Amino acid sequence: MRLYIKFIQQAFIDNPRLKAVSVIVTLVLLLASGYGVWTAYAMPLEWEEPVTLVNYQHEGEFDYRVFIRPGYIFSPPPLSLPEAEPGEEEEERPQYFLNLIENMEVSFNYVFTPDYPTSLTSIDVYIVAIIDGPSGWQKEVPLKSKSGDDHLNVSFPLELEDFEDIVDDVEEELLEDDDEEYSEPDEYVYDLVIEARVTVSTYTGREWVDDTFVQPMEINVDGDTVGWDTELNLFQRRNYWGRYGGFSYKHTGNFSYSIWLDEGKPALYGAGVTELSPEPYWPPLIISRSPGEVYFPRLIDIMKSSFSYHFICDQPVTDLVEEVEVTAILKYPEIEAIPGYPEVWQKTFTLVPKTQKSGNFTLEFPVDINYFSRLTEVIREEIGMGAPTHDLTINAEVHTRAETQFGPIDEVFTHTLRGALGTTTITWDKEMEKSEPATIEGTKTVTDPDVPKYRLWSRVLLGVLLFVFLFVAWHAIWARPVVSKIEQEALRAKKKHRNVIVDIAKLPAAQREQVVIPVGSLEELIKAADSLLKPVLHQAQADKHTYCVIDGLTRYEYISEL
Repeated sequence: MRLYIKFIQQAFIDNPRLKAVSVIVTLVLLLASGYGVWTAYAMPLEWEEPVTLVNYQHEGEFDYRVFIRPGYIFSPPPLSLPEAEPGEEEEERPQYFLNLIENMEVSFNYVFTPDYPTSLTSIDVYIVAIIDGPSGWQKEVPLKSKSGDDHLNVSFPLELEDFEDIVDDVEEELLEDDDEEYSEPDEYVYDLVIEARVTVSTYTGREWVDDTFVQPMEINVDGDTVGWDTELNLFQRRNYWGRYGGFSYKHTGNFSYSIWLDEGKPALYGAGVTELSPEPYWPPLIISRSPGEVYFPRLIDIMKSSFSYHFICDQPVTDLVEEVEVTAILKYPEIEAIPGYPEVWQKTFTLVPKTQKSGNFTLEFPVDINYFSRLTEVIREEIGMGAPTHDLTINAEVHTRAETQFGPIDEVFTHTLRGALGTTTITWDKEMEKSEPATIEGTKTVTDPDVPKYRLWSRVLLGVLLFVFLFVAWHAIWARPVVSKIEQEALRAKKKHRNVIVDIAKLPAAQREQVVIPVGSLEELIKAADSLLKPVLHQAQADKHTYCVIDGLTRYEYISEL
């Protein structure tokens, strides 16, 4: 080891440049190692990283069926089409001869049809006869009343003699007031209206709805005959917009009658014919049409729609509650060609009021297209302007709340079905499904297993390089050449008497006549030189140093040898 250390020191002594380079290189490596230690400890051992904790998805879907009244456009074409008679306004009323009639009976059938189930429905039917007398007077006579639910059928006899007595009495009273003699006419001509007044009350589940339906049937009595009305059926669809949303329903009324003939008078109608009545009424067959077509509001009976909602989550959820509301928005179309053009008008209708659900659900609700079509016509007349097509939008808004182990879910999902309501047609978008994904984001602690290794090995490398640097620096400091005693003496003398001692390469040879006087020490030689005012000549050789002062033929000399 000592030989190795001496070898290094000698190399440094022999090559000073190697010593400088070694010190610089080890210092640079030490500083780099120190930077590596700082970097290793600056690296985080743990950190927070974003992570998706919960994936969930809202799915909504609209669906609808359009129910169409009978017509040629959606039905098979008939073999022959009806021909319009010029100048014909209405169908001629059937006439029955009073002399052939034994008795008559009238029946009225009423059906209340809501577009979604209701409860506690009550129906009151009140039937009256309204007499229009020959002299222009009018009198109301009650005939029948009945109560029930959903639908009612009321039958009662029609006694024309009773009405004739009333006409006779009223006409007699009117003539007595004019002081004229009254004579009973042989024939009475008057009009009779049988009117059915229906009062309906039903509970939608949120509020009560009350409505009245009136259907008249006209009868003309002209002496020998009675003429019967041909309009015996009446259909009315209505909308109720209350506090809790819209409610659509339908009134259907149908009059019918039976006339029994005198069996002893078969000449006109033939033997065996004892009863006359109109053709039985058959409700029109409603045709169901699928989504995606072009529909005509004039032919639409009702559009029954539905909205389905599904909530999908990859984690267990608790306390899942959805609050859903369905609205219809009818508005004047936006004018895109004019930026910043103000909205003309817009109206919002609640189809399904806010309702709480849990889990996946489906809501069914009607949309009365005819109501919205008529509303656009009324508004067009009110404001004196209109567009050929209005925007009709159905919005379903679901507010979903739920709890998961990673946090709450509280979001609003909106799905829209857009339609274009024209003056004669209505179309809906074909895209009726919508999916909206969402997530709950969080953080997790991530640990790098390599960081402790980096820190350990960076410290070890720093320690090794520190030892190497100290080793090199120490040897660089102590790597000095070995100086002999005579060299040390020469250095001290040179340092002390630099103005007296002169280094020369070779001393002059002593002359024959010259006297050489040896001096015992260098100090004494210096003193002699000072007294003689002469320089001290110094010749350095490998094994000895010679100092001398020459004063003429006298030579004072001092020799320092190993």
